[in-house]
Amino acid sequence: MLNLKYRNLFYLIAIITIELWLYAPKLMAEEGCDKKDPACIVSIVFESGIKLRYDGLEEYTCKDKLYLIERGKAGAKYQIERKKKSGIDFYQQTKFDFSNLNYKENIEKNQAIVFITGFFIGMLEGKDLKYKGKVDEVHNVVREDGNWKWCGYKKNN
Repeated sequence: MLNLKYRNLFYLIAIITIELWLYAPKLMAEEGCDKKDPACIVSIVFESGIKLRYDGLEEYTCKDKLYLIERGKAGAKYQIERKKKSGIDFYQQTKFDFSNLNYKENIEKNQAIVFITGFFIGMLEGKDLKYKGKVDEVHNVVREDGNWKWCGYKKNN
């Protein structure tokens, strides 16, 4: 029989292992992905933009498009303040489901095109409000300084 000290350590390791298995994909998508995958870069930039979370996206953006991230930050600040005036804490009350989005990439040497199709759902906690956003976009990704970087997009409709 394991003594109490080792049994507790065993349970702690088991819990940490389970949590990592469950949450690692989410952390990977939100906190930094494999820069060898252009679709992953696009998913981080796109989903962070929908969530109005632009901080840190400079790492994933090509030099020529960094101004878009700064514009996004300014727009997000304005939107957050407007929502706060109407009693909504956007970062605390909104939840998003991106599981119905499809990312397909075409890579040619140092350039890639990533197609996003499908829809996402935005929900406001404490309210019976849901938003379904249809997505049909083409994103450009380039290899810059050895890493894939998001470099703009256009809507397909």
